[in-house]
Formats: sequence, structure tokens, C-alpha cells
Amino acid sequence: MSVALALDRPRMHVIFIKVLLETVADWGITPETLLQGSGITLKALEDNHFSVDYAVFIQLHYRAIQLTQEPGLGFLIGRKMKFSSCGLVAYTAMVASTLGELIDVIEQFLHIRIPFTRMRLKVEGETAYLYYGYAWLDLKKEEDRMQYEVGVILGVLISIEIMPILSGQTLRPQVDFSFRRPDYFDRFEDVLSNTMDVVRFDQAESRVAFPAHYLELPLKFADPFTAKRLRKQCQQQLDFLQAKSDITVLVRELIYSEEDGLQSIEEVAAKLCVSKRTLQRLLKRVDQNFNTLYDTTREQTARMMIQRGDLSLNQIAVKLGYSTNASFNRAFKRWTQKTPGKYTG
Repeated sequence: MSVALALDRPRMHVIFIKVLLETVADWGITPETLLQGSGITLKALEDNHFSVDYAVFIQLHYRAIQLTQEPGLGFLIGRKMKFSSCGLVAYTAMVASTLGELIDVIEQFLHIRIPFTRMRLKVEGETAYLYYGYAWLDLKKEEDRMQYEVGVILGVLISIEIMPILSGQTLRPQVDFSFRRPDYFDRFEDVLSNTMDVVRFDQAESRVAFPAHYLELPLKFADPFTAKRLRKQCQQQLDFLQAKSDITVLVRELIYSEEDGLQSIEEVAAKLCVSKRTLQRLLKRVDQNFNTLYDTTREQTARMMIQRGDLSLNQIAVKLGYSTNASFNRAFKRWTQKTPGKYTG
């Protein structure tokens, strides 16, 4: 694997975890229950810049479905999620001059917040089509198909919500979904009929269709000066996130795996097909260093293994490269202010 293959690796922003926690709370499920075994702490969720690997979020989503016994959880998440949850991207879009400019902002920058979703606009005659695609997903895998469905539903619901609010024009579009109609959609028929004119499933692509002249509609909060400034900030954020996640996420993933165990900086560099010095230089560019990533990975892996409960503390210490239980205990207490035996997550 080369460093180039790390481009645009998917991470899920903390807001999605928070909305997931808010959604399952309707079933009386506590944050501690949902997060158990994930390695994610409540303290980490206080950081608005926190994000998790896509695979970790998928596991959380599956766990949420199992705990709630609600297969339509993704639809409910989509209804709870607000456009403002997209942060800087949302604010940039909302001060655009026209609906067409708003969509252009979303096309360029939405994957800052929703990394696997791609949107594109196409105009054919008098009809505009907003397509919902994907990146990094393998739709042959059940978990990726599920996440694609959630992403598309989220995108469609937010699009239908935000366009009338900002333009003042009622929108009841035709919506096509590329996946088959989920059984749970029957329970949300009222939402579909109230917000969408026509809904079709098993189509070639997922898209929303609306009159092309809507693209020229002026927006209520248009502010060209602010829009230009925020667009620049979006681009800077996108460049930074790509640079940081490209190398930082990949290194953390390579530091530990169930198959290979802990890896030294030389071993990680070899897997990336770069020298040790080059790897150190790449990390320095994004204000990171290998030792910090190594220690953080050890901590998160230790937390996850203890919460999982299928290994003894001695086995965990060995897997994480500690020569004695005492040294593991000292490190764990430094991380959590608790000994491994008293840690509950």
C-alpha cells in the first residue's frame, strides 16, 4: 500500500454519533450502553473536531439497530439531522445568492462532513436532477449498502427540508432511489407522501428531480461577501482534512491490527512503501508524531479489549506489547486514572 492510496479515506464526524445517541435515547438506551466496546468515550464526544473511522461508525450503527430492533433507524436519523449539522458547509451554502449556488457549494464540500456521499447537479431541458452517489463504498457488502441507503435518505430529506426554507418556494420533487423499497418504509408513508410528489425504487440512480428554473431562485440570507469568505474557509478545511486524514488515519490503522499486532514505525513505513524519515516528515506536516499516535492507538485498543471482555488482562498486556502486567497497569492508569480491573468504559 502506498501513501497515495490513502486519499479521501472516510471518517465520520462526531455530529453523526451524537445524532445516533439522540435517536436511540427514544428507546431508553444510554450513551454508555451504545458506546460499550467501541473505544469511544463520552469525553471524546465533547470535542467538536472529533471523528471516528468509518468502520467504527458502522459497528455503532449495527449495534444501535440490534438494541432498538428498529431496521428503519437510518430513516429516523435522517429526520433528526438538520442541515446546520453540516457546520461550515451549511453556513456557506445558506448565504449563497441562488439555489444553484447553494447546490454548487454542497457538490464541492459536502464530503467534509459526509465522506462517502457525493452529489452532482445535471440539467436536462426544463428539469434539474440532483444525483446522490458514493465513494469508498462496496455495495456488495451489506454494511456498505446500509450506509449508502442512510446517506441517500439523509441527503434527500435535508435537500427537501432546506430548499423551501431558503428560497421560499414549495418543493415536492420526484425522488428516485437506486435501492429496493425497504419494508420499514411502509411505516413512514405519511412523511413520503407529504414531502415528495413521486417516489420510485429500483431505479438506475438515486436522484431528486425539480424544475430547472428553481436554480435561479434568490435565497433569503444571500450575502455574496460572506459567501466568498466562507467558501475559502471550506476549501482550506477540505485541504487540511484530506492532508491530515490521508496519513494520520492510515498510520493509526496500521499501528495495530488483530492479524499483525502492534507495528513499529519501521514496519508501518515499510507497509506504506516509504522510509522511516519520510513517514516522520509526513506526520510532522500535520502536527503529528508517531509516538503520540502509537500511544493513542494502544490506549483505544486497550479500552476496546477490556470492554469487549473476551481476553484476560494478561492477554491484553501481551497483545499491546507490555512486558509485565505492572507496566500495562501504569500506562492504563495514566490514560484513564483507573486500573484496568476497575475500568468500565
